[in-house]
Amino acid sequence: MSTHSNPEPLEYAADELALHQRVDAMTAEAFNLITYNVEKAEAIAQQALAIAESGGGEFPPYAKGVADSCDSLASAHFDLANYSLAFRYGARAYEYYDAMNQHKTAANTRRRMASCIKYLGEYSEALDLFSQALEHALQANDIREQGAIHNSVGIMYQHRQDHEQAVYFFKRALDLFQIEDHKPGICMAKGNLGASLIHCGEHDQALTYGRDSLALADDLNELRKKTFALQLLGDVYFAKEDFAQARDFYGQSFELAQRVGQSTAERFAIAGLGKVFMATNQPEEAIIFLKEALDKSTDQKNRDHQYQCVCLLAEAHELLGEWRIANSYLRRSLELHQAIFDDQNEARVANLQMLYKTRLAVEEAELQRQLRAQDQQYFERLSDLRNEFFNAATHDLKNPLTAIMLSTGLLRNKLRSMAPSLLQHLNSIEHQSKVMRELVEQILDIAKLETGRAISPHKLNFESFLNDATEQFADMAGESGVALRCFAPKQDSTLEVDPIMFRRALTNLISNAIKYTPKGGTVTVTGIVDNVNDPEIRVTDTGIGIDADDLPHIFENFYRCENGVLADSDGTGLGLSIVKTIVEQHDADIRVSSKPGEGSSFSILLNPETVSAAEAYTC
Repeated sequence: MSTHSNPEPLEYAADELALHQRVDAMTAEAFNLITYNVEKAEAIAQQALAIAESGGGEFPPYAKGVADSCDSLASAHFDLANYSLAFRYGARAYEYYDAMNQHKTAANTRRRMASCIKYLGEYSEALDLFSQALEHALQANDIREQGAIHNSVGIMYQHRQDHEQAVYFFKRALDLFQIEDHKPGICMAKGNLGASLIHCGEHDQALTYGRDSLALADDLNELRKKTFALQLLGDVYFAKEDFAQARDFYGQSFELAQRVGQSTAERFAIAGLGKVFMATNQPEEAIIFLKEALDKSTDQKNRDHQYQCVCLLAEAHELLGEWRIANSYLRRSLELHQAIFDDQNEARVANLQMLYKTRLAVEEAELQRQLRAQDQQYFERLSDLRNEFFNAATHDLKNPLTAIMLSTGLLRNKLRSMAPSLLQHLNSIEHQSKVMRELVEQILDIAKLETGRAISPHKLNFESFLNDATEQFADMAGESGVALRCFAPKQDSTLEVDPIMFRRALTNLISNAIKYTPKGGTVTVTGIVDNVNDPEIRVTDTGIGIDADDLPHIFENFYRCENGVLADSDGTGLGLSIVKTIVEQHDADIRVSSKPGEGSSFSILLNPETVSAAEAYTC
């Protein structure tokens, strides 16, 4: 048989999928832009969040999209040093990732949240969050993320000037990155190791790691990492008092930073050159570089670096005997020292306020987690109560219905000759009793299916299953003047489903197809197993079709189409609802496409794990 293409999905389903794809594309673009244009990245992420939350005004909220857009917003605000906002968005993203058991993304999000807390000065709380991030990374078996977490903890200790602890964590990060052969991570960890080892007095080790980091940055063509490695080597040689080498590496770092537009790295390199000239008793040259570094520090509003430059300039002019200029720089250094002190006090107050808000966010996130757990327990109890009610109610209803049907049967036997009007009433009672009994049985079936207790999968021969289910309707199709065809996969294909419940779903679709196909029409049952698309069972007819307004609702309980032919037909309105529930209990999906007057196509998209692969089709 020729190859098959998947049926066209419902227009509304396609629109929802398109909305999800749009949100995913926007969050991906936001993440990619953060390094180059963080403001634009933040704006795109905000748009993605609004769309994901609202579902475009037509669909339910897109949970993964909300999480990803919050995560990208957290990353953007972290890059902008808005640590409080970064933490709040991160906490929201983490809540979704944790609920969805996405440990890899949860670990990354928790790590960033820990870094936010670290910059707010709460190192103990940051360590707790880093530990939680590590737990997620271990559950995801994500060695690379484990390395990133250890590297972040090392940076935290580096900021605290505890370089021995920093070295320990950087070495652990390096080991993990090397397991994965993750060269960017190895380059980063070696550079950080070198920076901390300088403060530990381990200059030779620092030099080795610095050279390794530079070589890796060259291999990766990572110019920003290369600038950092060159700066590091300049610092190492300066600490070793090899000023000629220090000058050379600071110079290379300056040229590269200027070329790639790294203003902060450029400033550090210029200041490094100024320090080298001061150390070699060349104050005139030192003044040139230190003034330029001071100008850049002023432009970048970095008072700490301004203070360092001003102190060195005062010292340089003092060496030249220029006391008045030296004195003016000393006065400026005092002003900067006071301004730094004031900034630190203001920052402490602001950090305390932000920390209070972030703690509230943490507490709120924990409360939400506890409420979700309570809601789950409550839902399970309600589900049990509902099932108990359904079982009791349906059985209580079935007993009197059975008695009515038995009574009408006895009455018919005793009154063999009765007036036509009485016979008509008796027939109506029997018919309505059967409809009522079918409704009660279907309600009970739905209750069982929704608990998952009705499904017991077994391996079946795919071809035989499909042929048997179709053959069951040969007489019905013949009486209706409808051509019934079946195209099944080869005999080596197996299907792992509940034989009774899944057959019920399939036969319901076939029965409906025949029922709503006029004389001379065709109903086709097709099984598709290939290496390209998901396995599929498709029931297609050339019948009356379904109106577009009805299409989104046909799987709802008790829904009856507005189409006159369909509305007048017998049925409880539960058949397709039961079909959908059975299909979903098998971890599968059902889709429909239809055009009034042309027919319908119902497709059961099976879980690939439930079907063995076959190479071709047989009729």
